Amino acid sequence: VLTTLALQAHHAWACTVMAVGKDASSTGYPMVGHSDDSGGDTTDVRLTRVPRKKWPKGSLRPLYKWADGYPRVVSAALSPEYAPVGGQKEFVAIGHIPQVEETWAYWDADYGIQNEKGVAIGESTTTGRTVGWSADKPYGYNRAGIEDLSKIALERCATARCAVQTMGDIAVEQGFYS
Repeated sequence: VLTTLALQAHHAWACTVMAVGKDASSTGYPMVGHSDDSGGDTTDVRLTRVPRKKWPKGSLRPLYKWADGYPRVVSAALSPEYAPVGGQKEFVAIGHIPQVEETWAYWDADYGIQNEKGVAIGESTTTGRTVGWSADKPYGYNRAGIEDLSKIALERCATARCAVQTMGDIAVEQGFYS
């Protein structure tokens, strides 16, 4: 099986998600894994810790069209790790949603990974255009991509149920693009 998979690797431009339920793991803990294969593009491979943060009342959370390569985003508002370096310009938000009073710390790459409450996300995109286009395009109006949705879920949720509901609600309210 591994030989067959290895021989097909040059044809695969896809992410892979693996999930193991608590009853199937030797430790009794569920696990999720994700590979970010990025097709033919070079990806931003930084593993970034986004700190817990308290926000002033009335704050807005920006929504971005995340880049496929390096840097995936330039935004000091999201994390010190995403602050501009070497003459980089801050990304312009394509939308905003109301910010919550406090956000959880989480680990981030192209997509949100896991927060301090133990909520973890594995994501697998498709190149098919089954939904609308992002608002940074002249013909697009959608403002929520899976990059932001996965991060917002980890910022705000202590349970998987909350994460799924939050991502779905924001996708409906803001329009989802892939």
